Parts: sequence; C-alpha cells; structure tokens
Amino acid sequence: MKDEKEDAVLEKEHEGAEDVRVRELLAKAQAGDADAEAELFRIYSRLVKTVAFPFSLTSDFLDSEDIVSAGMIGLLKAVRTFDFNGGAKFETYASHCIKNAIIDEIRRFPASALPISEEVQAPSETQFKEILDAILSVLSPMERHVILLRLNSMSYAEIAAELGIQKKKVDNLISSAKRKIKERKKKDLLDS
Repeated sequence: MKDEKEDAVLEKEHEGAEDVRVRELLAKAQAGDADAEAELFRIYSRLVKTVAFPFSLTSDFLDSEDIVSAGMIGLLKAVRTFDFNGGAKFETYASHCIKNAIIDEIRRFPASALPISEEVQAPSETQFKEILDAILSVLSPMERHVILLRLNSMSYAEIAAELGIQKKKVDNLISSAKRKIKERKKKDLLDS
C-alpha cells in the first residue's frame, strides 16, 4: 500500500515536471523557436496518430498518411494558438484541434462523395458503442484485440510486445481489419 502511494506521488511529480517542460516549449514555439516547435511535434506525434486512427479505419477517401498529415496540421494550430490562461491542458486542446483538422480535411471532398453530412456530430455514447460493436463483429478475435489495443493508444511495437508477435504481424492484422471494415461499409451502403 505504501509503495502504491509513493508511486502515485512520483507519477504526479513526473506529470508536473512534464507540464512545466511542455509549457516552456509552447512559450518558445509561440515566440518563433522552430526547435521548440519540432520538439513538441516529436512529443505529440503519438497523440496525432491515436486521434487519427479511428478515422483511418473508416475513411474511403483518405489513406492513413493523409489523415495523420491533417492531424499534424491540427497539432501545429494547437501549438501556435494554445492559451495558457484558458484553463485546459495542452493535450486536451491539441486533441480537439487535431480531430477538427482531420474532419476539415475529410470535408474538402465533394459533398456528393462523402458519406457524412455537412454538420459532423460526435455520436452519443450509446451510438458509439453500437457502431463499435458493428465494426468489431466483422473482425476475427485477434484483429478485434489488436484494434482495441490500438484504440487505447498503444503503438504497433507495444501491441507486438504485449501479444508476443512481430510488428509486421500487427500491421497485417490492422490492414486486414481495415479492409473488412470497408467491405462491411460498402455492403451496408448497398443494403440501404
């Protein structure tokens, strides 16, 4: 019990130190320091990939790299416009900027080609669970497990280590899952 409390205190101290470092980098980046901006991009590139991943599962028009690129533009906006006095943590603000940049990129396609309305709204928690269940139902147990780990912000390397498989196998499982999800979407569109 004592070790858990000590671990929690150390983790909180680490988070505090991390926040101070990010604040320093943000201040420098907003003052025009390209090195600080690059360091923030390095630190938050994983956040961009995590936010982009669900979009890459279902996009018919953009590949994963295009979605991540749009997310990086959102991260750039977050770095340049974050207000220290706003009360939000940078990561929270950045997540919203990244998501909005990706949605803006998706909206750039002709309206007739998009399966989304002009007003993109986040699904309710119930709707999200229904969508996720429908998506996961077409996947093998291993694909489902890998997708859920990826949605929980694990990198390919972390998933591979967790499951005792090669990174290439993780990539293949995610690619297979994406293909099955897109086939399911096409079938659903044809059935409606």
